[in-house]
Amino acid sequence: MKVAASVHLFEGKVDDAPIDLWLFFEGMPPLRVYGESDGWRLSVDRRSPEPFDMDESGEVVVGDVSAKTPLEAVIGKNLGGAWLVKSSGDAVGVRLDFGLPAKPLILNLDDELLILDEYSAEAGSEEFTEIRVRSVAVK
Repeated sequence: MKVAASVHLFEGKVDDAPIDLWLFFEGMPPLRVYGESDGWRLSVDRRSPEPFDMDESGEVVVGDVSAKTPLEAVIGKNLGGAWLVKSSGDAVGVRLDFGLPAKPLILNLDDELLILDEYSAEAGSEEFTEIRVRSVAVK
């Protein structure tokens, strides 16, 4: 597995908060994870990563962040399962199981994608429910 992110670049300064994340699993098209425009829900699709120019507002660039997130520990491991993370009835995240004690989370909270090892103060005080999606086996 490899992880890429799109970030905003303006006047030579990079905003480290990811706009989109792409999970690359062996033998599969990339899986894009992104926050919906409501700043709350999380969505997934198969759109390929592409940088784009925003004229005087800067640009969006895409780069490999595999070694810069809590997902670093799972690079090269097989994905064994996933859980949909819900709050107030909406899908706001996903927890990934790579057969390790830590099960990383990707959450969209207040219009910010967070990649966490576990729920924390960063994730706010919302109550979360996890629903097992299904067992999977991809690398």
